[in-house]
Amino acid sequence: MVDNTGTVNGGLGNDNISMGAAGDASYIFFDGSDGADAVLEFTGGEDFIALEEADTTDGTDGAAAVMVDGSAADNIAGAAFDEFAEDGDTAAADVFFALVATLANSNASDLYDDYTNKNAEALLEAMTSAIDDGGLASGITVDNAGDKFFVIAYEDDGADVGAHLYWVNSAAVVSDTIATLNEIFYVAFFDAVADDALDNGELVMRSITDDVATFG
Repeated sequence: MVDNTGTVNGGLGNDNISMGAAGDASYIFFDGSDGADAVLEFTGGEDFIALEEADTTDGTDGAAAVMVDGSAADNIAGAAFDEFAEDGDTAAADVFFALVATLANSNASDLYDDYTNKNAEALLEAMTSAIDDGGLASGITVDNAGDKFFVIAYEDDGADVGAHLYWVNSAAVVSDTIATLNEIFYVAFFDAVADDALDNGELVMRSITDDVATFG
């Protein structure tokens, strides 16, 4: 648990992190190499998610994250999800949102499985246009080979409603314009965070080297 002056580093392990009751504003830091964490008691508009600025191509330095909402998937299973590259520039944004409306196949997918399995299979299953249980998008299209950014995907059905944080690095295996399953890394589950809720200044870009002890 964190007090109202607290900062927490998600770290390499798979942790359960309690942010404290409403009124206890805290910062929690994540980079793309963190383990699969579960964050409880996150209060939107009060608590903050600090993301490693070096883990996005855009690299916003010490300011609010540059964010883009993704539109609804229109690709069939087996094709790449290209809405982020179409709706924005994957080299010019830090965070892309996969809203419930973005994830056209979300009813056939359970993003909580990605938290459990520490991968992104359920995300790629949700990123197809057809109602297809088990079919996956082949990856996420990026504008430039090597682009990297964070994705926040929401789920509003089932027992585990919340937001899921992923890191996409299209050069993790092969530097090209499609980030495949093994280049999309699960970072954290934010329990009970509603669809499109993390858009009120909660997302900031910081450096773990320079800022981890001095957020704000």
